[in-house]
Formats: sequence, structure tokens, C-alpha cells
Amino acid sequence: MAGKVSGLEQRYEKIIAPQKHLINIIIITLILLLFCGLIAIISEIRAKNKKQSGKTANSKTKDTVATEPVQEQKQDTALKNAKTEEQTVENAESLTAQIDNTEAELQKAKSLFEKGLITEEEFKAKKAAILGI
Repeated sequence: MAGKVSGLEQRYEKIIAPQKHLINIIIITLILLLFCGLIAIISEIRAKNKKQSGKTANSKTKDTVATEPVQEQKQDTALKNAKTEEQTVENAESLTAQIDNTEAELQKAKSLFEKGLITEEEFKAKKAAILGI
């Protein structure tokens, strides 16, 4: 029995542990991509503001009037990207919580099996249900 539990632990480590690492990498990558996008948008806005500040304050041309809605759209886009980043972090936290919950359930089932409170078949059934196999 001890050899089988050890084998289960090894399979668990092969299945779940790498997924935690992968999820963390994906989260970090998404956050970095969002920051890069925000930096690019902010740079564009600053560049346009510098061009506009070079013009005299009294001479509002058609170009200046036409670019104001575009700037507002870019600012809206930056705000939407920030909200998307926030949602991504929340989703990542939710995934991490689900993985931690799965791990806790597996450990609980393993503990019950080791204490002899459930049979090997019951343990396998619980493990399959937890892992969705």
C-alpha cells in the first residue's frame, strides 16, 4: 500500500505541480504584455501632446480639433487595458485558488485512505472525480 501511495504522490507531482508553474508564467507574461501596450499608448499620447504644445495657444486648427477625439479614444483604450489587466490578475488568482483547492482535496482523500477510512477503490474514485478524469 505504501508503494502505491508513493506512486500516487509522484503522479500528482507530475500532473499538478508543473501546471502551477505554467499558470504563474502565463500570468506574468500577460501582465508584461499589458504593461508594454500601456507604455506604447502613453508614449503616443505624450508625443502628440508635445506636437500640440508647439502650436500657439490661440491658433486651433482643424487638425488639433480632429485629434482631440482620437486622444480621448486612446485614453479610454488605456483605461480599458488597465481594467483588462485587473481582470487577468483576478482570473489568475481564481485559477490558483482552484488548484490549491484541488490539491487540498487530494491530500484529504489520501489522508482518509492512509488512515484506512476509505478503500483503495473509493480513493481512486475520489481522485478521478477531483482531477476530472
